[in-house]
Amino acid sequence: MDVSFPQCAAKSHVDLPASVPFAVVGVNGGVASNSNPCFLSEFNSALLLAGSVDQPHAALYVNTGNPSLAATWWPSDDTTQSGTRVSNPNGACTHLAGASCAYIYGYSMAQADYRRARTALVRVPRMWWLDVETSNSWQPDVVANSASLIGMVDYFESKGLDVGIYSTSYQWGIIAGATLPASHLAGLPSWLAGGSAVGAPVDCEKNPLTPNGRVAMVQYVTNLDNDYACQSFAVGSATIAPHAPSVVGTELTASAGHWGARDIQYAYQWNDDGVAIPGATGSSYVTGPSDVGATVSVTITGTKPGYSLASRTSDTVSVLGELAPGVVTITGTASVGQTLTATTVAWGPAPITLTYRWYRGSKLVSSGPAAATFPLTGADAGNTITVRVTGSEPGYASASESATTAVVSAG
Repeated sequence: MDVSFPQCAAKSHVDLPASVPFAVVGVNGGVASNSNPCFLSEFNSALLLAGSVDQPHAALYVNTGNPSLAATWWPSDDTTQSGTRVSNPNGACTHLAGASCAYIYGYSMAQADYRRARTALVRVPRMWWLDVETSNSWQPDVVANSASLIGMVDYFESKGLDVGIYSTSYQWGIIAGATLPASHLAGLPSWLAGGSAVGAPVDCEKNPLTPNGRVAMVQYVTNLDNDYACQSFAVGSATIAPHAPSVVGTELTASAGHWGARDIQYAYQWNDDGVAIPGATGSSYVTGPSDVGATVSVTITGTKPGYSLASRTSDTVSVLGELAPGVVTITGTASVGQTLTATTVAWGPAPITLTYRWYRGSKLVSSGPAAATFPLTGADAGNTITVRVTGSEPGYASASESATTAVVSAG
């Protein structure tokens, strides 16, 4: 379950139900800049819990926000409210609304939260959750809002703490927008609000709030704020064969390795834009014309009620088109002093680059894209001459055809 200032009422001590295995205790009193008056008593009660699930028996959560210039304190430079200079990844803060100052604000609020907990507790818990809700103060600028949250994450992680996000997908989208995989918010565990006692295990299989994360907890409300701890199964690998670039029409096969999950799902995608290939949801996939020139990968997902959704994506394989080699002929008289010419017909698709390789018997004697002709010399007498023409084009597998003369006469 989770408790904070609303559970204070007139009590000086909050007794948590003995059947609850873990608790998350709020540090703030409703906004990022104040304190929960019952924090210590609630935390001490949490210490008595069993903690028999995949969550620490006592963790903390903090309010977040980006009130901008309406805040009781808003940074005027890259210095926190307590006077700490911060290296700002968004550029210098100059007391304006926007990502630069929002980052310093978030960093400063996290610093204050940590000091609140450090003052009250002998030992600060490792797990901290960011409470991200529309009921707090936010700006329409999702980039600045994200910067405030990143500032909090960066501060907590600088203290060696683990950070997660509490929200719903709807509220997260309004506040932070679409989180990119390269963001410092990506990969953080999710604590989803709005669940039910019956549906919580299934909610563990929902997508996390940010890319590469996992749903670690689901909150549901009865007479108290209860939380279901999602389990983590052993995550296997995701590989694709063949690994080397292959021509269109090749069957690609995915291998899942050892996954500790009940159901395994496959999804092939064009890696260039991340778009799923329609219908490619089996363990194997035969490449088609629409794949030519693209790179393809497969994402393997393990699902199981009560467990966090987990995925792995394979390396990519390039799909090459198949050139249509045409007819190669040699014109000219096979006699010393004469010149042979290689001609090609119906090679495609255009534009195609042709390279010529001339052999005296089995010995290569001339090659290059401009070597379509071959003058015969005395060294060629008594031998056959072969030309091997190779066509190449970006995104296609090369193809070759050959032609051979009769024995060259001395003339």
